[in-house]
Amino acid sequence: MRYATISHENRHAGRGGLGAIMGAKKLKAVAIAGTQRVEVADPAGVVASAKKSLPPLVWPSDAKYRELGTVANLLTFNRFAALPTRNFQTRRLRRCG
Repeated sequence: MRYATISHENRHAGRGGLGAIMGAKKLKAVAIAGTQRVEVADPAGVVASAKKSLPPLVWPSDAKYRELGTVANLLTFNRFAALPTRNFQTRRLRRCG
């Protein structure tokens, strides 16, 4: 397979090729387990940072990204010749909208 993603609970990371590298190495999963809690140096700072960054992530105008991911802009990016197509050899898909 020429493409792959790293997936977790309906979230997918496919850029940069890391999923393809993991596939080439025949790595099927990464599991992390532990019995101890990780102490946070600044718990109040973490909460403040989360509250500060959360509202922009849930705007109605961004719903298409939560439902479709970045593919929601495929036709627009194709129109602007801004797609890294054929391993960055071209900038458009030939048969797209």
